[in-house]
Amino acid sequence: MFELVCLALGLGSLVFRNVAVSFVAALALFHADWIVGSGMSTIGFVHNYFDAGIVVFLATHVSLLLRPWPYEEDANILWLKKGVVWLGVFFASAVAVDILVNNVALSSVVKILRLWLVLLLVWSLRRLETDEVERTLRLLLWFTVGLSATFIFESLTGIHITGARHTLEGLRAPLPWPPSLLVFALLLHNHYDLPIPIKWACLATLGTNAVLCGSRSFFIGFVVLVLIFLLVEGFSRTKVAIVVAAVVAGSVVFSTDNILSRRFSESESDIAALRRGTGRVEGNLSFRLLMLAERWDYIVASPQRIVWGLGCVQERDFPKNVFRLGLPNEQGQIVQLDTGDISWTLLFIRFGVVGTLLYLLVWVARVLRLLWQGRNTPIGRATWSYAVVVVALISFTYPFLANSLFWLLPLLTLRLVVPFYDIE
Repeated sequence: MFELVCLALGLGSLVFRNVAVSFVAALALFHADWIVGSGMSTIGFVHNYFDAGIVVFLATHVSLLLRPWPYEEDANILWLKKGVVWLGVFFASAVAVDILVNNVALSSVVKILRLWLVLLLVWSLRRLETDEVERTLRLLLWFTVGLSATFIFESLTGIHITGARHTLEGLRAPLPWPPSLLVFALLLHNHYDLPIPIKWACLATLGTNAVLCGSRSFFIGFVVLVLIFLLVEGFSRTKVAIVVAAVVAGSVVFSTDNILSRRFSESESDIAALRRGTGRVEGNLSFRLLMLAERWDYIVASPQRIVWGLGCVQERDFPKNVFRLGLPNEQGQIVQLDTGDISWTLLFIRFGVVGTLLYLLVWVARVLRLLWQGRNTPIGRATWSYAVVVVALISFTYPFLANSLFWLLPLLTLRLVVPFYDIE
C-alpha cells in the first residue's frame, strides 16, 4: 500500500507539473525501510522500494529535461557535470574489469550502478523553477515533522501506526528518517520563516525523536548542527534562546535515566576497549571501526582491488567466510559485502581506494565548495552544515554517503544557491 500510494502521488503529480510531490514521493521510497520497517516490496514481484523511488525520480528527471531551456548553462552546473563525467569514466572502467576480468554478470552491474542515477539530476537542475524547490522543501518539512511526531506517539503509547522498527524490545522510538537532519538545519537557519511558536514546536519534535530513538549518531548530528549554527550566525535573541534550550535539554537528558543516556554510558567501555587494542567487539563503535579495518586490509592487499575494489559482484557470488565482521542476514550469516552500517566500508568494498578518492575529489568536494560559497544565504548555510555533518560524522555510522540517493536534497537546494556564483 505504501509503495502504491507513493507511486500514484509521485507519477500522478507530474501530470500537473507538481514536481515537489514527485521529489518527496521519491525520497519516501528511497528511505522506505525507515518508515515501513522493510526495504523490500512484494507487489508484482520481489524488489527494493528504492527501485520504485528510482522510477519516480527518473520520470521527474525526464519531465524536467523536456522543458525548454533557451539560456546558456551556468558555469557551476558545468563544473558539477564534469565531476559526474569523471565518475562515469571510472564506473565504465570498473564495469569493463568486472565483465572482462572478474566475470561479473551484467545484472549485478545494473544493481549496483542504479544507486548512482540520482547524479543525473545535474542535467535537469537548471530547468527547475526556484519556487518548485521551495515547495519541495516546505512539503518535506511537514512530512518530516509529521513523521517524527508519529514516531514519538508510537514510542509513548505503544500503538504502532507505521511499520518503522522499534529496537531494544520496543524501548527505542524509530530512528528519524535521514532528511530530518536537513529539515532541522533549515529550521535553525530560519529558511522557512515560520512563526516563532511553530518553529520551536518543529525543532522540539525533531529533537525529541532523536532522544527517544537512542541513536547517539543522530543526537550528536543534531548537536553539531546547533554548534555550526551558533558559529556562523550573528548574535540574536533567537541564538540566545537556542543556547538556553540546548543546555536545558542536554541537562535533562544526561541527568535522567533514559535510553540515550544509557547508550552514551555504554560508549565509555567501548572506547576503553578500543584504546586497549583488544581487537574484540565491545559495542557499536568498535564494531564499525574494526569492520572498516578488516575490509581496508583486504582491499589494499591487491592492486586491482586498490583501484576498483570488488566492483559489482553480488553477495550470492562472493565467498561466505572472507570477513568475520558484519551485520547478520535473515539466516544469521555475516553479510560480506553490503553490510550497510558505515559508508566507508561500502565505498572501499565497491570502488576501492582510488574510486573512493575520486568520488570525494570530483563530487563531494565540489558540492561542499558550492554550498560554502552560498553561505550568505540561510539555505546555503543550512545545507552546507547538513552535508558536512553527514560526510564527517554520519558516514561512520550509516551508509548515506555510499550512494547517490543522499545527494538529491543538496542538489535541489543548490538550485537556489548556484546561480549567484561562478567558478573562476
